[in-house]
Amino acid sequence: MLSKMDQLHLVDKILGSLPPPPNADEPSEILDEAIRRHAELESGQVSPLPEAAFGAGVRRRNAFHPTFSGTSTGPVITTPQTEVGPVG
Repeated sequence: MLSKMDQLHLVDKILGSLPPPPNADEPSEILDEAIRRHAELESGQVSPLPEAAFGAGVRRRNAFHPTFSGTSTGPVITTPQTEVGPVG
């Protein structure tokens, strides 16, 4: 298990590698979206994707998205009581 500091470093690297949301004009909008999604996860309003489902979504997205080389994951969303693959 990663230490809290290592977890924060990993999250920072992952978030920094993601493309901005489609309609985000300002970095504050991106941060607001991340905070909203985190709150939804923490409250139990949405469920996180199991690792296998996340990996399958990454592979599926990369197979059809010309911007990604196969190493980038893209953002993933969850909705109440459902699990949704990568956005886009």
